[in-house]
Amino acid sequence: MIRKNILELSKLISYEEEINQFLDDIAVSTLNGRLILTGVGKNALIAEMIYEFLLPFNIDCHVLDPHRAAHGNLGLLRDGDTIVLSSKSGNTEELIWLLRMIEKKGMKDLKFFLITSNPKGKLCYANNIQSLIIPVSFENSLFNHSPQNTVMSYLIIFMGLVTVMARKQEMNERDYLLNHQSGEIGKSL
Repeated sequence: MIRKNILELSKLISYEEEINQFLDDIAVSTLNGRLILTGVGKNALIAEMIYEFLLPFNIDCHVLDPHRAAHGNLGLLRDGDTIVLSSKSGNTEELIWLLRMIEKKGMKDLKFFLITSNPKGKLCYANNIQSLIIPVSFENSLFNHSPQNTVMSYLIIFMGLVTVMARKQEMNERDYLLNHQSGEIGKSL
């Protein structure tokens, strides 16, 4: 069973150039702003995890929950921010709604990036959005609904983003360890 998952994930290699360019573009776009991650469902969990991985590198990152955005959390956004959305279908209603709310707010200096598996998704056609399309053939889950291979693919890509952004930071290992003082990592301080 695991072999099918590994074979599906190995398809990412054929998108290596596009992925690397996408991640570099995100990192460059955050030079004068902050990184805002957003998604719904499993993609929200990925956003939370990546946020946690970026903090020890002093990267100014936030997670914007589309549900909470409508109730005041749009105040998080600042001109110059880079917003990264992830949606398997590219049709996630909450993310489409979020983009409409941001548009209504009238912010002009935001950069948008999208990771999706559907080149025909509505989010791919949003104004000023740069999309990375990573098709997933099958999920290898009961009924083929649980997005297990999608989550693993997106997680690999987002972990690449952590690496790219961390390398652009001017910090040394001691600075990192001072941010992560507990556990086995902290013991090496």
